[in-house]
Amino acid sequence: NVVKIAKPIGVIGALVPSTNPEATPVIKSIFALKGRNSIILAPHPRSKLTNKMITEFMREALVACGAPADLITSIDTPSIEKTNELMKQCDRILATGGNPMVKAAYSSGTPALGVGVGNAVITVDDTADLKDAAQKIRISKTFDFAASCSADNSVILLDAIYDEMLAKLVTEGG
Repeated sequence: NVVKIAKPIGVIGALVPSTNPEATPVIKSIFALKGRNSIILAPHPRSKLTNKMITEFMREALVACGAPADLITSIDTPSIEKTNELMKQCDRILATGGNPMVKAAYSSGTPALGVGVGNAVITVDDTADLKDAAQKIRISKTFDFAASCSADNSVILLDAIYDEMLAKLVTEGG
């Protein structure tokens, strides 16, 4: 009989990797705003221009909806020092990226949620709809040129469906 009622945390510090600089800021910002939080995006230096452009689009959308633009902001000239300072001062960290980045977030003293290197391994067994699975694997692998860490990395097939599934993947362009 416990009831939890969500409440805002405050300012979210979001570490954005160079491997997915266009979708990660949007997804993290949506999560923050849905929880009535603000967010500061700290991009990898190699993705600072993409991050700046995406952040400006989101800020314009906020204003168009009647919300303050500063609910979403970013570090436009990123550095390790600025990102470390953000992690010390924000109320929660959302860390996406390589192991050093996630480890730094967890070691910052601020509560952090982190995800390291992704690229899921897909397992297909004999209960799957093979045509549907092949199509979904193709969509995942070709979305955004497979740059996202959520893109399928490899496929494990059971012997019982190996030949048939391989043919379905070939039909999908694999």
